[in-house]
Amino acid sequence: MVTLALVPASLSALYISGKVSQMLTQKDLDALAKANATSEEGISNIRTIRSFGTEAFEEAKYEKDLYVSYDISILKYWIGGFIGQYQSLLGQAMGVIGFWYGGSLVVQGKFKLGFLMSYFMFQGTAISSLHALIGIFPKLAAGVGASKRIFQCAPSPTPVLYSCLIVYEGKCFLHLPHLVILLLQW
Repeated sequence: MVTLALVPASLSALYISGKVSQMLTQKDLDALAKANATSEEGISNIRTIRSFGTEAFEEAKYEKDLYVSYDISILKYWIGGFIGQYQSLLGQAMGVIGFWYGGSLVVQGKFKLGFLMSYFMFQGTAISSLHALIGIFPKLAAGVGASKRIFQCAPSPTPVLYSCLIVYEGKCFLHLPHLVILLLQW
């Protein structure tokens, strides 16, 4: 029970960090896309840029766009480090509270020392498992943010409209607009 008392605080921090990671990943990819567009524009207009002697200006513009992505990445890693330390602190707090409460029960004679030791072994396993899950979730949320960005950029598929189902001479056909599929034959 003592270990489970701090799980809501851990899960709420995990949820918030996942949402922030998802949002920052989308912004990071947008910033990289803008930097890529700036470099493509500079490469495609290289003759004009050279004729006016604005290479330094174009380079500074590209670096500025690239540093936006760099700053977002630094922020993501700072937040990830903070959340990791917060989760570690919660794990240590679970151990201290469990040790204090279990120790007081042992001193009162309501709990045996062997049970307390087995509890700590269980708690160590539970906390390490929780930390493993915590390490996965922000990366999963970042992947979701990246996939949202990809689906924003990719063309959307056209919906398939089912025209009709045709049964003819013991065969069942599905007729789509430009395609006929044999579904069942009896």
